Amino acid sequence: MVIASDFPEFLHFFDVPFIYQLIYEQFFGTHAPLLTQYYVFIILKKTLEGYRTNGALNRSGPGNYEIREGSKVRLMYRVLFSVVVLLSLAACQGDDPDSQSPEKEDENSSETSEESNIEGELWKGDGDLAVVLSHGAVYNAESWDDQGKKLADNGITAFATKDTSPRTLKKAAAMLKEEHGAEEVAVMGASAGGSSAIEAVTEGDFDFQKVVLLSPGGDPMEISDTPVLTVYSEDEGYRELEESTEEVMKTMEISGGAHAQEIFKGEKSEEVMSEIIRFLKDENTS
Repeated sequence: MVIASDFPEFLHFFDVPFIYQLIYEQFFGTHAPLLTQYYVFIILKKTLEGYRTNGALNRSGPGNYEIREGSKVRLMYRVLFSVVVLLSLAACQGDDPDSQSPEKEDENSSETSEESNIEGELWKGDGDLAVVLSHGAVYNAESWDDQGKKLADNGITAFATKDTSPRTLKKAAAMLKEEHGAEEVAVMGASAGGSSAIEAVTEGDFDFQKVVLLSPGGDPMEISDTPVLTVYSEDEGYRELEESTEEVMKTMEISGGAHAQEIFKGEKSEEVMSEIIRFLKDENTS
């Protein structure tokens, strides 16, 4: 066998949302049409599932895969083909960012003030705790609507950024303190958005009080001095986190194979949200 690190750098992170994010950001920034995003996600997902099924690709940990030598050429071909499809679909659909999402109808959420100059969705709670939400690659800021409402109902102000770069996440956190009176700010990231959240925390120039990760693309173990709750499905390969000796590391495994924000569409949705809110509000994990 050969290890993915023997291939071009992006194959080292051959997780569907992670490789998708790299291709997406490389060619389209933050304005790829949602239909393009969906098609490419499905292509990459089916490719990965196929390699898992025939034994060519075996996961040994988060973001780390072993690839059989005989599958190298086929794997590279599939990935490059997916890039070509992505380019073709984008050329056909245009790049108008206003066409990506429906008009907002929810009166309980709003865009942030013009003063902050950060685009996103805000759900205002009545407490002094706030959380920045970083969506997965095939989602958008509006996809957090149900979770944003529940957080606000529990006194937690939530702000979902449209751009999920680490820099924007930190700017949003500062905005929540300066403009909305938050005393403590946490960050919650899903899939590729989880990778950005990890980077925002480990860069160290903003003091996030807590971190919630949903099937993150990066490694939660990189965070050493901030309380972390990692939520994942049993089929995703994060179980080594349960063996962590770090006191700040907490985990929640749920049955099935739902990935990241898909977890909120399953029967465990209420249980997951209750645990997240409990973790965020628990003073003993600060």
